[in-house]
Amino acid sequence: MGMSQKELIRTKIKFSESKKDGTTLVGYVTQNERGIFRGCRESENVKKKVVIPDHIIAQGMVANVLYDCALKPMSSGSGFIAVEADICKFPAVIDTQVSNNRFKVEVKFGGKCIIYDPQLGVDDSRKTVEGALSALESRVDIRDKGMVIKTFLSAANMVHALYKEYRNHQL
Repeated sequence: MGMSQKELIRTKIKFSESKKDGTTLVGYVTQNERGIFRGCRESENVKKKVVIPDHIIAQGMVANVLYDCALKPMSSGSGFIAVEADICKFPAVIDTQVSNNRFKVEVKFGGKCIIYDPQLGVDDSRKTVEGALSALESRVDIRDKGMVIKTFLSAANMVHALYKEYRNHQL
């Protein structure tokens, strides 16, 4: 007899590739004193149990992305099987700065930040619109990604034009 939906443990977990075979995804959970489970890193110095995605859902999963998961205990009691795993998608906030001789666009979401900074960007992913756009496009954890990209492009193109104008006046 299977577990009911009520008996499943729900938490957020970031899976990584197993150090044993490099292909299997594994995650870890720890339980606090109130009995609530939360995802944790393998390196954390806490009592933890392993979480392995069910083989059917594991096929579409990506390493190092945060998932909302439903877990059921392994029959051995040594860990859990993730029977549901949905990518956590975060709302993005786009901040455009064009003041005090600073020109940049920041896209912030879920503790991450992708920056377009034509003035001080060191590599292409920050210095060029195309580089920052590529970084945004590669993300799977942004809510309404199409709209975020459209808004970013509009802001980045404006910042780029204003920065070019500023540089022309500086020469």
